[in-house]
Amino acid sequence: MDTTKRSMAEHEFLAGLNEKWLTDLAGCASTETHRAGDFVFRQGQESTGLLLIQRGRVAIEIASPGRDAMTLVTAGRGDISGWTCLFPPYRHRFDARAVDLTRVVSLDAACLRDILDADSELGREIFRRIALVVVGRLESARVQLLDLYGPR
Repeated sequence: MDTTKRSMAEHEFLAGLNEKWLTDLAGCASTETHRAGDFVFRQGQESTGLLLIQRGRVAIEIASPGRDAMTLVTAGRGDISGWTCLFPPYRHRFDARAVDLTRVVSLDAACLRDILDADSELGREIFRRIALVVVGRLESARVQLLDLYGPR
């Protein structure tokens, strides 16, 4: 098993997938390294890949005119980002900035969509896993909003 495929198999998001599915997904994979402070992606940019965070942390931020960026959530090892690559219009809704030296496996968006379209069972499994991540992020946002706007 090559290094990228092995690191994918060990990633929490893909844990337990069968060998064939991992092999298919590895065909879409490349690795990226981002230095602390670098933007991994920017709001409004085309979402070109699903990112499996292998090392480091990524701050998911929202920017508004006249204010500093606010971190909504910090994703780390075992987390994912960039799932917007699977949902039209395939654009990022937030900024993502590397908090420290960060290594990700990026699954190319077009390749990933083709694989998920061709294998409905794998597609269901990946979308189920993404839904669990989204629910977790919504819960995190809910807690932040309660902290900011809840009764004192």
